Amino acid sequence: MKVAVIYNKSTPDPSDVVDFFGPISQEHYAYHNVERVARALESGGHNVRIIEGNISLADNLRDFMPKVMSGERPGLAFNMAYGIQGRSRYTHVPAMLEMLGVPYVGSGPQAHAVALDKITTKIILQANNLPTPAFYVFGSADVPMDHVVFPVIIKPRMEAVSMGLKVVYDVDALRLAVQEVIDTYRQDALVEAFIPGREFAVGLLGNGPDLEVLPIVEFDLHGDPNAIQTVDNKKKQPVRKVCPAQIPDDLAAELRRLARESFHALGVHDFSRIDLRMDADGHLHILELNSMASLGRTGSYLESAKAAGYSDQAMINRMLDVAAVRYFGREYLDVPKEAADTKQSLRFRVRTYLRTQIGTMCDRLKQLAEIPTHTHNLEEVNQAGNWLAGRLVQMGFSKTVISQSEVGNLYLLRNHDEDRDDVLLLGYLDSDQTAVDVGYREERGRIYGTGLASGKGGLVVLLGALAALRYTRRLKKCKITVMLVSDEYLENRFSRNHIAEQAGRAATVIGLSGAPLSGAVFSSLPGQMRLALDLKNQVGKDHGGELAAALCRRVGTLCKLDLGAESTLTPLSIDAVASGRGPAQSGKATFMLGYDDGDRRNSLLKTIETAAKKGLDAKYRVQFRKGVDRPPCAAGKRNQELEALVSDKAKDLEVKVLFEAAQQGHGTCFAKSAHALLEGFGPLGGDAGGTSEFILRDSLIDRAALLALVLNSAPEMSS
Repeated sequence: MKVAVIYNKSTPDPSDVVDFFGPISQEHYAYHNVERVARALESGGHNVRIIEGNISLADNLRDFMPKVMSGERPGLAFNMAYGIQGRSRYTHVPAMLEMLGVPYVGSGPQAHAVALDKITTKIILQANNLPTPAFYVFGSADVPMDHVVFPVIIKPRMEAVSMGLKVVYDVDALRLAVQEVIDTYRQDALVEAFIPGREFAVGLLGNGPDLEVLPIVEFDLHGDPNAIQTVDNKKKQPVRKVCPAQIPDDLAAELRRLARESFHALGVHDFSRIDLRMDADGHLHILELNSMASLGRTGSYLESAKAAGYSDQAMINRMLDVAAVRYFGREYLDVPKEAADTKQSLRFRVRTYLRTQIGTMCDRLKQLAEIPTHTHNLEEVNQAGNWLAGRLVQMGFSKTVISQSEVGNLYLLRNHDEDRDDVLLLGYLDSDQTAVDVGYREERGRIYGTGLASGKGGLVVLLGALAALRYTRRLKKCKITVMLVSDEYLENRFSRNHIAEQAGRAATVIGLSGAPLSGAVFSSLPGQMRLALDLKNQVGKDHGGELAAALCRRVGTLCKLDLGAESTLTPLSIDAVASGRGPAQSGKATFMLGYDDGDRRNSLLKTIETAAKKGLDAKYRVQFRKGVDRPPCAAGKRNQELEALVSDKAKDLEVKVLFEAAQQGHGTCFAKSAHALLEGFGPLGGDAGGTSEFILRDSLIDRAALLALVLNSAPEMSS
């Protein structure tokens, strides 16, 4: 099942909202706890994506969640978002999820609104004959307070985790405390009769008749009946928790009854925690119900779940199951557990491993992004190649380096010593010489950096997939050669023969260039040829930029040519060269010709050259120069079998994959002798070579998992 784990950052920034309005939430999960929940769900066999609960939530969910109306299996959101701002912030993400039609774990907006508002909670508890301390509400510190019976405890009306908590014993202290709450939290102050005594927490998990009451927690107040837990206590010095509480059976039974009845009275779903105090006479008083009980490691909810026998992983997946049954019925639990199947359990193990390694993958991406691997930067390209080869040698690959003088070295790495490969993996070390230096940064689920969407992201996917296979002891099953080339942006001028040779010994060739946001991989690639148009003034001198204008008109004319549906002519650069300080006397424009039929190439070139000369002023001479050519490459003889394998694994992983013809060529164009080939197994991204080049962070996991499962099954295809 696809599961979106939704959270809020600790400090919202202006890009998260349209404007800041109302009190900012003081509650949030540390990101390592969000990752912990995601890992637990991955280990339960789910396809998980972490998404911020901010202004982009709807767009990100639309991209990730299944399209149920199109027949896909439903997904769920695991809501860990406390909200960014406002008085009823717990309600915001659940309300958006309901609007979007996305099922989710946890209570709905109405229950959250009631539970977060301590005064409304107490009114409902009283209406249901459930004991709660007497209370007063003050919206001003200047009103009469002589009727208050002391001691009392002051809290903000709509805050949690003991924020603003204070016990006072006289009117003067009460006025100061009420004013402090109003000034600090911009809301009413709840003044409640303070109950000296013992304090308990009761966690609940489930719904309706299946509601499970977890073992009761007692907070160790060191025998001080007047002790309380402030927000600082909870964050810095949490009190010791005794679980199961050492209490008589009749008291435990009454605590469980009050917890269940409160849960139902307030309309809560799936899980919650209820806090109570017991006075000196043994009477219980419900303090509040937390509809978003903390899943942090030091929280009482996790403590009681452990006492009930739940591991972290089991508890979190149980919470998901509880919500799924509420939405989809008990049939959801009747589906046989896929983990019992050996092949599918590999999927679970691979995804779980990669989820734990996402930080490492991002670190490696950053290292590669910060190396300026432009094609002619030989030293830096070799630095990246040596670094990557070193990681593969650590996994048991042997290394062969083919030294090159005009471009970086070519690397061959094998995990076997036989004559045939099941798979040749083709990675690209160099980046476009004209690419803009983007600067590495992570932002809103995207990772920006030079070369990430073109080749470097695919190299990190490669490392992740091979490491996952090694972790699951499957790496030796597939005979793999990894080939790292350093002249991708010279149309493989120097590596083309090596690619053809290695492809001749491989059953399958997979290229690791980046993929578009559609999730496409490419089974056929167009031919590509670089063309240069030189324009020179042969008579006298130009005045006022006449040659530059003529060159621009030539480029415009060529861009409008109708070359057929499968052929393209894309301008790459235009430059008019001045003579001394005068106007330009010569100029050059470069193009990339894309074509799908090698037999048409010469006729296309003739059409372009004729159009370039047509109607040209006699004083100009035009000349075309052909650059490096990369031939078109059609799908291999067994591509249908390979595509079926990729589709099957993508379906298991709930990863979006399409098969399309590429818009540009790659090194795999020279792998014609392979039985099957696919290009574009890198992460999803966009704007390659542009000012905002990026990849999607979570697609590193998706693509690495997909590649690992395909490699694991590739030997069956090779036989």
